[in-house]
Amino acid sequence: MDDKPPPRSQLRLDNFSRALAGLKEAVDLRQNRPLSELEKAGMVQRFEIAWELGWKLLADQLAEELAPPEALTPASTIRAAHAAGMIAAADEWLAMGKLRNQLSHTYSEPIRNQGLELIAGRFLTILTALERTSDARHA
Repeated sequence: MDDKPPPRSQLRLDNFSRALAGLKEAVDLRQNRPLSELEKAGMVQRFEIAWELGWKLLADQLAEELAPPEALTPASTIRAAHAAGMIAAADEWLAMGKLRNQLSHTYSEPIRNQGLELIAGRFLTILTALERTSDARHA
């Protein structure tokens, strides 16, 4: 009997998938009706969590399959994952990180509203692609 624990990337993928499901729920709600201020804040937070878990999932996969980047930062991890063919668009991932930082550290309705558009229109698709490719890796 194999009592070996699952790889760290599998545990991270499980958490990422749950966070991504929450973000999808917020985006779906936004498509059906205008969000309240509280719901907008919740969508921002769900995006922040999904992005954080996403780049950390990439770091775990790099560590298990190849080699982790020298500096374990979001940018170095994203560049290494792109170089390894794990993600298609490093610039989009870096743009998500920039938005995550803007939304976390600055309260501006125009930035938030523009961010919600980007999350629903571009970034959800990219995060979903990571989930699909990561699921395939663990299949």
